[in-house]
Amino acid sequence: MRDQIGVWRISVDTLTRKWLADSSAIELTECALDAIDRHNDAYNAIITPMPESARKDAEACDAARRTGARLGLLHGMPVSLKDNIDVAGIRTTMASDFFSSNVAVKDAEVVKRLRLAGAVIVGKANLHEFACGATSQSQHFGPCLNPWNASHVPGGSSGGSGASVAAGMCVLSIGSDTGGSIRAPASFNGVAGFKPTNGAVPNRGSFPVSPPHDTLGPIARCVEDLAVCYSAIAGFDPEDPTSSKRPVDDVLVSSETTLQGLIIGQPRAFFHEALQPEVAANTEASVALLADLGARVVDIELHGAEEAWRLLSTVIVMTDAAALHRERMETESQRMGRDVYDRIAVGRDVSGIQYAEAIRFREHWRRRVEFLFGDGIDILAMPTTPFTAPLADPTADMGLTSNRINRNNFPWSMAGVPALSLPSGFDECGLPTGLQLVASRWQDLKLLAVGKAFQNVTDWHLRSPSVS
Repeated sequence: MRDQIGVWRISVDTLTRKWLADSSAIELTECALDAIDRHNDAYNAIITPMPESARKDAEACDAARRTGARLGLLHGMPVSLKDNIDVAGIRTTMASDFFSSNVAVKDAEVVKRLRLAGAVIVGKANLHEFACGATSQSQHFGPCLNPWNASHVPGGSSGGSGASVAAGMCVLSIGSDTGGSIRAPASFNGVAGFKPTNGAVPNRGSFPVSPPHDTLGPIARCVEDLAVCYSAIAGFDPEDPTSSKRPVDDVLVSSETTLQGLIIGQPRAFFHEALQPEVAANTEASVALLADLGARVVDIELHGAEEAWRLLSTVIVMTDAAALHRERMETESQRMGRDVYDRIAVGRDVSGIQYAEAIRFREHWRRRVEFLFGDGIDILAMPTTPFTAPLADPTADMGLTSNRINRNNFPWSMAGVPALSLPSGFDECGLPTGLQLVASRWQDLKLLAVGKAFQNVTDWHLRSPSVS
């Protein structure tokens, strides 16, 4: 059996075009399944492994290959899915006791697109219950832990997605992001995570948190793989009311490293406050590297970020979640994790006036962000999270921890813009740090191209944990 993480260092494009020419999709799938067998007890990244269907899909890929066909951009690639995304015949648990036996009837739209692209789904990834938290410490299915140090959390709510990629259980994973749930796990696990423009990827068949802000997207080792996956899953879905009709550009990024003529803004107020020293230092070094590639870096003022964080995280999202879970909270609240119940319960106390005022602020904030990009700024840069992965402490206030983890992420979810987290180094304990890059709505291609340029001259994304 080949070394899993060694195989995963190869890009998806190289794997599908070259590696599989001398090997097979079934061998690649066995690498992933073997990693799940060997490492999942340590990290609990996968709730439901799918070995039988994965082998069947891999064999179909190999059968097509023998006829000279390539099923798609993700031909033979092992993929995990956050366990709030439906796969026909497989349970979708949301890491909740309420849904522990909930077997999906049909594939989510994103799963249909993955299958059409030739992906092989190897398992359903752990998450924070109902995707309402940023630590992925599940009361019902066990805590997900960080492959870089199993005493620490993997972030959330897509913690299992980040951990499964970092631990070599898959090439990439699909997570969901309402306020940072792709980006924080990417940062904590030393991998790349992409929240596309809201509406670019269909949500149909995934369990909601706050539908106007919920966004499905990929987590992978490198930006190139994010782009390939995004190309496969993005595009209009007429049956999804949150899906945009806007055509999605081809986002397969080039190998160019120059950023000549690009203007990168650093909004230091709020986003650079109360940072762990290594996070601050690694962010400064990363932005300096972008400048070395030809970009002009400027400090900018962007007022309202703290209010955007507060209003989206505690007013809008939690009110939407409280409406969704009202009956469960009223009749069987004891079946819900305490931290999740407490977070969602905040939404029950929000008045109609408070909610309306928050929605009004959201429209002002979106215009403010778009004006900033329209005024000459191409990309914004800041830390993904203010600190590295916290300890997996069952006595800690996980609600407070979750809000602090994603403070730099919620404002961009409210704005509906694309955001990308990239590995930027490590702290003194060997835990990864992340750089977040943000672009204007529908500038996903530009954002991924900048991320690719950064990774062309860095090797943080090639570092791997010593998994146990």
